Amino acid sequence: MTGGEDAPRRMALMESRGIGRKREKSDLYAVLGLTLVCAITRFLTIPVSLWEWDDVLFARALHGFDVALHQPQPPGFPLFVFIARLVHGIGGADCLALGITSALFASILGAALYCVYREIFRDRAAAAAGAWLTMFAPAVLLYSGAPRSDAPGLAAGLLGLALALRGRESRGALIAAGAVLGLGMGIRISVVAAVAPALAVGMLIWLKRGRWKTVLAAGSSAAAGFLLCYIPAMLLTGVNRYLLALRKHAHYIATTDTIFVQTTSLQIKYRLERFFVDIWGNGDIAIAIYILAAAGVLCLVVDRKGKALGWLTLSFLPCLIFAVSYNPPLGGPLYALPFMPLFTGLAGYALINGPRRLFHTARRTWPRLAGWPLAAVAGVAMAVWVFPVIELRRREVSPPMQAVNDVLKNQDPKTDTLLYEALFLPYIRYAMAPFRVIILSGSLTSGLNLIAPEEAQKCQIALTTGPLLNTSGRLFQWTPGPGVERLRRLSLGRYFKAVVTDLKGERYVLWQSGWYDEENDGRQAWRWMGKRGEVALFVPADSMTLHLRADIVRQAGAGLGATVVIRIDGREIDRFTTSQEDIKRNVTVDTSALANRCILSIETDRAIIPKRAGFNEDTRELGLQCFALEWLPVPGATPKRSGQDQFIGSGWYPAEESRRWMKNEATVFLPMMRGDVQLLMSFRFPSFNDDKSSVVTVEINGQEVDSFTSASASSWAGYLIPASVHGEKPAVLTLKTSRTLTGKDGPLGLCVSYLGWRPVPR
Repeated sequence: MTGGEDAPRRMALMESRGIGRKREKSDLYAVLGLTLVCAITRFLTIPVSLWEWDDVLFARALHGFDVALHQPQPPGFPLFVFIARLVHGIGGADCLALGITSALFASILGAALYCVYREIFRDRAAAAAGAWLTMFAPAVLLYSGAPRSDAPGLAAGLLGLALALRGRESRGALIAAGAVLGLGMGIRISVVAAVAPALAVGMLIWLKRGRWKTVLAAGSSAAAGFLLCYIPAMLLTGVNRYLLALRKHAHYIATTDTIFVQTTSLQIKYRLERFFVDIWGNGDIAIAIYILAAAGVLCLVVDRKGKALGWLTLSFLPCLIFAVSYNPPLGGPLYALPFMPLFTGLAGYALINGPRRLFHTARRTWPRLAGWPLAAVAGVAMAVWVFPVIELRRREVSPPMQAVNDVLKNQDPKTDTLLYEALFLPYIRYAMAPFRVIILSGSLTSGLNLIAPEEAQKCQIALTTGPLLNTSGRLFQWTPGPGVERLRRLSLGRYFKAVVTDLKGERYVLWQSGWYDEENDGRQAWRWMGKRGEVALFVPADSMTLHLRADIVRQAGAGLGATVVIRIDGREIDRFTTSQEDIKRNVTVDTSALANRCILSIETDRAIIPKRAGFNEDTRELGLQCFALEWLPVPGATPKRSGQDQFIGSGWYPAEESRRWMKNEATVFLPMMRGDVQLLMSFRFPSFNDDKSSVVTVEINGQEVDSFTSASASSWAGYLIPASVHGEKPAVLTLKTSRTLTGKDGPLGLCVSYLGWRPVPR
């Protein structure tokens, strides 16, 4: 072969190398540019405080990793917590440390997305456009700096996916993809749905080439990464406790969250709305993305890129199936992060290649390049839409943390007892350790706790999601504006308000018959009564004062001139006629001769049906609108007989603040009550550190009411006890446990922190 014949080959080789270097430079610039923009925008999304349930669980894990205590929740996300602890050790608040960790991971989203799309589409412009759109999708941008592992999990999944796709041709990339898969599951377990399918196909490709050592190396790196994360997690928690926590958590999810247990048409509709509409924050954005995604599919078909469509499906469809079927729809916008790139990638491809196809014969080139500014504007438009939400979270402490800070500042843990709704449980465990706390379902009136009856004499405050009757309380909420409603759609929709209330006289009041459900306008609460309403009152002293604040139907003077009579156990204590003034009554009652419970009745001779009167569409019979009904001991009054042990029978250890441990069997003396009664219990089991259940049996006067196991029970139990069971006489409650744990003072069967025996509201 002569030198003249070889010259064209050398020229072609040099030209190919030059093109390769240009492409490498192009990739480098794209990766660096997207990473820079991504990093700047991610750190701007770090919120100023913890907010939702999982945020607080991760914050607790910074101070004590224990999956059995949901610090954080199973499986524990050990690598994410480990890195966050390193950041936390440098300095900064819990929320800041977690937010910085998330933002650091999320900074690679743009680069990882670009590499994924480039490997699939073989089109750098489309890859850049798809990465740009995904980076600024509202949910992706909002949660990129959130103090939780979702955004880091997305980043790890995309990085592993990019390496797995590259691993079809590169041995090193395939092994690295295995390592990222293993380690990524230590950040968020859902990474497996993003990386494993593409990695498995890549391993099959290498097996067909006869390179089984490469496949073995990739599998080994994945296993090593996984074990490196989860062996320490199990050891820190305790192997048995860790495995038991996993089983319990898996059982809970399988029986409450998945699509297989939420099968009604309404549930399916809600699930689809949350996972496919609300994930974009705005209906118009959702429509635009799906139209562009459909156009992207069409462009791929026209461009004869069926393989690209197949790889795109393999890369993101498993994430979609996993998220939609396994996760609860309430958190749809958050759990949808791993599959959103499916639609934004297709949309980016349509924006770039659509104009190329439409204007391929145009003389000028700019129409064919119209996709670039369109993609840029679309990404910026989404960022502008979500900006009020990001600014809100950067500027304001979340409502629950505002309430927590208020309690810590203004209440005394030595004297005050905190009652709280179950929704605030993580915050209580995170910040309220010095306080005596009681978790209550339904009414937050504590009434009489038979385990620790003297609690009723102490100052009690309530932490709730809305205002309580009797007083407005201290309301904490986001500043109203567009950011609040947009945040509601992109989030769980919880923790938008928190109220701290001094219960004062409410703790002695139990609402009975004649009252409609409690209502509120966000700032104050009330109950409407018909012509007659009853309230059960607990009597802690020999002289009490009744405070009543109410109103009437005032349209056209409808409720004016009504006669209202107030009685206690049938004895009249007050009578008045309604007028133009708001109703405010303060009545002192000699209660020395009353039992520990009495019935207050309020009657009016005039009630209005608003719809019949032409006022509005309300068909209820309305007499009084009660804003406050308080029942307080008169200052200096003599307390009635009390004491920590007055209702306690055999089988109990001494009270420890507001809780008691029982042995394998214990009894409680129940006061006489008329009619049907509610038996309410708050409890916890000992930590047995194995998967064997303890069975608890509940009996009243020797008749079994219920039995439950430690595996299936929550921390609450409530029962309706018919009058025929307790006989409207003093009764005996017996609790039995099948297992006990040996403690320093003897066997421990069950720890009870609240035991209520209350009339049933009628």
